[in-house]
Formats: sequence, structure tokens, C-alpha cells
Amino acid sequence: MKRFFALLMLGAMLFALMPFALAEDMKEMPGEAAAEETMYSASASSVQYANRVNNTATSIAFGELRRTLNTYNYSVKALNEAIDAADGADRQIRQSISSLKDLQAQYVSFQSNAGVAAAACADNPAVAQAFGDLYAYWTINIATVGGQIADLEAQLKNNVTVETTQNTCSDTINQIVKGAESLYIGILKMELALGDAQRGVDALERVVNLTEKQKEIGMASDYDVESIRYQYANAASQLDSLRYQIKTSKITLEGMLGMDLSGTVALSTPVMPTNQEILGVDYDGELSRATGRNVDVMNAEAKYHGDSADGSYESVRAAKDTFAYKFKIVCLDVPEKQRLAAVAGDAVTYQQRTFEIAAKKYELGMLSREEYLNAQSEWEGAKTALMSAKLDLFTAYRAYIWAVQYGVV
Repeated sequence: MKRFFALLMLGAMLFALMPFALAEDMKEMPGEAAAEETMYSASASSVQYANRVNNTATSIAFGELRRTLNTYNYSVKALNEAIDAADGADRQIRQSISSLKDLQAQYVSFQSNAGVAAAACADNPAVAQAFGDLYAYWTINIATVGGQIADLEAQLKNNVTVETTQNTCSDTINQIVKGAESLYIGILKMELALGDAQRGVDALERVVNLTEKQKEIGMASDYDVESIRYQYANAASQLDSLRYQIKTSKITLEGMLGMDLSGTVALSTPVMPTNQEILGVDYDGELSRATGRNVDVMNAEAKYHGDSADGSYESVRAAKDTFAYKFKIVCLDVPEKQRLAAVAGDAVTYQQRTFEIAAKKYELGMLSREEYLNAQSEWEGAKTALMSAKLDLFTAYRAYIWAVQYGVV
């Protein structure tokens, strides 16, 4: 009889725990929490935008572009928030799986106790039947929770949206940063070209003055003057167009960096790669690491290993092959740009010697001022070409760094 009452108390305890188990089973699902989190994030973003703080800097160094974009560019900030939200959704699913497994373990314990009680009451069919029914109830609940766990685990395995979303958002941020870098270098090259264009206009202005004087003494016709004036006006117009392009490009960069849109942001020449860094370019040694960081490769592998409907080994192989040939070209471009920079350096040396000779002849009265100024302009142009070639080398090496560190080609 004592054993009978003990078993009844055990049964009462198990039934008392049922509401707790059912309450746990009714916990909020990840989708609902994610929806609330998304609404909160959207509201927070609106407040953040309303309280936006502008970047008051009037200059920017090349190496500060990524940090400044992360701080002031709202597209980048939104993408970072999307990455965090995707990571949060994934984390929430894993937490739900963990909670359900804990609940399932409790059910298994309840089921085991009910089985023990049923066996102990074998001599009392009615009580044994009650515990048998309780055992069956926990068996059903264990299977139900097991199904929920399996569904969530399958979602983690098959639904690669979280991983691919994070990959794509990170790649988009990289593309924005790389775009800002390209724009930065493009502006520097346009400013270099501005010097060449200005020297060309100055030279044509001198020719206009000379032709007009020649006309006065009958050595040039009206058409000669008209023709050279047309060339001068056209060159001056191109110079104005270049100034306009520089200004609008700077406004674009300022907008990306959260600065005032003045079109006057000051840029500095980036530090050029050392010869040791250039010699360190290594296709074979870096291909595997670089490939693993490419967004197309990562997404293809995520879909393939996640058993996604559009995932296949062929897709992974295609993404890797595409990256490989692009990366190979990036690696080959660095020494080629170094070679062209060396050629440009030789041209500067030659034009410098030519100018020094012209300066000596001009000093001795053996050369006209126009010829002297032309020689000087050629030297200045060669120096500009060298600086442009160095920027091309810098850009090529940066492309290599982008490929190795971020898988961007």
C-alpha cells in the first residue's frame, strides 16, 4: 500500500509538471522574435539618421577611407546592421534548438519515470494502465519536440540565407570601400592631368601671341590666327571640363564620406608599395587563401554543403576557376605596372637632361624662350607621367591586396 501511494504521488508530480512542459513548448519562435528585432532596428535606424553627425574633416588620407566609411556612410552602416541581424537570427535558431533539447531531455526523464512506475504497479492493472498512458503521452511529446528540433536543424543546414546574406553584405561593403579607393586614385590622376592640361593651354597662349605678332609683320594670315585661337579655346574648354570633373568627383567622394559637399576635399598621395612588397606577390602561395575569401566561392560552397536546391559541385568549381584566372591576371599586373613605372622613370631622367641642355643653350642665346619653355614643359610632363605610372602600380598592388585579404577581384 505504501508503494501504491508513493507511485500515486509520483504520478501527481509528473502531471503537475505537464503545464510547465507545455508552456515551454509554446515559446516564441525565431521568426516572430526576428520580426520584432527588425522593427526595432528600423526604428533605431530612423532615430540614428535624424541625429546624424556630419564628418567635418576637410581632407582625407587614403588609408583612412575604410574607417571613415564605416563611421559616416549610412549604406555601409546599414549593411553592417544587416550582417548583425542575420547573425542574430542564426544565433536565435541555435538557442531555440538548445532549449528544445533541454525540454526533450525532461520529457525523456518523465517518460522513464512513468515506465518504472508502470512496471512497479504490474499487480494493479488500473494503476499500471494510468502510468502506461502517461508513458505514451511523454513518448508522443518526445517525438513532437524531436520533430521541431529536426526542423530547426534542417533549417540551419538547408537554409543558407543567413550565411550567404552575410557574405553578400560583407562583399558589398568591400565593393563600396574599393569604389571609394578607385575614386580617390582617379581624382589624384585627374589632378595630375590638370597640370599637363594647364601647361598645354599656356603653351597655346604663347603660340597665339606669337602668331598675332607674326600677322602684324605679314608672316601669318588671318586664318593662321583664327586656327590657333580655336585650338587655344578648345584646350581651355577641356581644361575647364577637367576642373568640373575633379570637382564633381570630389563631391561624390565627400558624399560617401559624410563630408560637406564642397568639392574641395584635400587628398594626399598614398604610400607606394616597397620593392620587397612587390616581390612578395605570390599567386601559387596565396591562391587557396584568397579563393576561400571570395564571395562567389563562399556562397557556392554554402549552398552546396547546405544541400540547397541550386547548390552543386559544378557551381563551386566554376566559382573557383573564375576567381583563379582573375587572380592570376591581378598577380601578373603588378610586375607589369612596375616595369612601366621604371620606363617612366627613365623618361624623366632623359627629359631632365634635355631640359638642362636647353637651359644652357637658352642662357647662351642659342635657343629661343619658346623652345626653352617647351623643353621645360616636356620635363614637367614626364614627371607627371611618372607619378601617374606610380599610381597605376599602387592600384595594381592594391588589387592584389584586395584579392588576398577579401577575395575581391
